Amino acid sequence: MNVSTAITAGLTALEKSEISLLLGSLVSLGGLTSSVVIRTVTASSLSAAGLVAETATSATVSGTLGPLTAEEIEANPLYQVDDQELLVKAADLSVAPSSASTVTSSGTAYKVIATTEDALSATYRIIIRRAA
Repeated sequence: MNVSTAITAGLTALEKSEISLLLGSLVSLGGLTSSVVIRTVTASSLSAAGLVAETATSATVSGTLGPLTAEEIEANPLYQVDDQELLVKAADLSVAPSSASTVTSSGTAYKVIATTEDALSATYRIIIRRAA
């Protein structure tokens, strides 16, 4: 049994729904809320000419941007000092973000370093880094 299953095993469907709504509402608290575009590649192919063609989905959503803590950066070798955390409601995205996704916020492009979804699938926590 994974952690998500263990946490939610004793909850009723109504309780899970209420908690999901609360988690979604918390996305707008505690950080800089802004409109972001999340682009996720859903398929790619190689043409006869050697060109890569991508199929992607883009979604403009509200998200909360904030810095990572020093403890998070020290604990995870993937994270760097200038990386940021982006919290978005899972219901706002038709495709789950991945490390192949990109984020644009206020004209600045970011690459996705890591993504996690909460135990009730209400929010995504996306770690982003300014694209070079």
